Amino acid sequence: MAVKSRAKILIENDKDFAGKTEKLVSFIERYVESGDKNTSWVEAGYSELTTNQAMGKIRDNWRLVEKLIRDRIGSHVPMALNGIVELAMNAKNDSVKLKALQDVMYRAGYDRPLEIITGDMDVEKLANKDLDMELTALLARANKEASDKDQTTH
Repeated sequence: MAVKSRAKILIENDKDFAGKTEKLVSFIERYVESGDKNTSWVEAGYSELTTNQAMGKIRDNWRLVEKLIRDRIGSHVPMALNGIVELAMNAKNDSVKLKALQDVMYRAGYDRPLEIITGDMDVEKLANKDLDMELTALLARANKEASDKDQTTH
C-alpha cells in the first residue's frame, strides 16, 4: 500500500484544503517549511520555467499559508514552554529568572499586574480624542453623583 503524502491527507481531512490540488498544497507546505518560493515550487512538481507564478499562488492562498504557519508554530509550543520553565528554574541572572516566571504565570492565565499612572497632565499635550474621553468620564461621574445626591434628598 502506498503511503499518502501529507498534502493528500490535508486535502482529504481538512475542509480548508478541500478542492485544492495535491501539487498546490505540497508547494505551500514546502514554502512554509523553507521560505524559498522558487525551490518549493519546483520540488512540488511545477516547472522551473513558471517560478514567476509562485508568489501569485502564495498570495491567492494566503489563508492556507497562514494556517500551516500556525500549525508549525503550534507544534513548537511545548518545547518553548519547557525552555521558559528551564530558565525560571536555572537562570543565573535574577532578572531573567523573574521574566521567565512572569511569562509562565501569564501563560497560565494570571494577568500581568495593572499599572496605573497618576499625575497632572499638560492639557496642551493631550489630543482632542483624549480630552473628549476625559471630559466624558468626568461629566458621567458628576451626573452620577448629582443623581445619587438627588435621590437621597427625596
